[in-house]
Amino acid sequence: MEILRADGLPIEALCGGQGACATCHCYIDTEWQARLSPPTQDELDLLAILDTCNNASRLTCQLVFTDALDGLTLTIAPEG
Repeated sequence: MEILRADGLPIEALCGGQGACATCHCYIDTEWQARLSPPTQDELDLLAILDTCNNASRLTCQLVFTDALDGLTLTIAPEG
């Protein structure tokens, strides 16, 4: 989430990264999904309330970025 903000991308993230609002919802490109840590149950519960949630959905504030994720591609969800 902070990386997206730093790059000037339109990520709302109203809760400041606490995983409480889902305004940083994104879709992870298929080739990257398996490289991420699995979502927590709290993240899954929050995503489940979104009409636009699908199998590629994640909250950017819950993603831990490492060098191995350099080049990660995602799409910011319409409500994100």
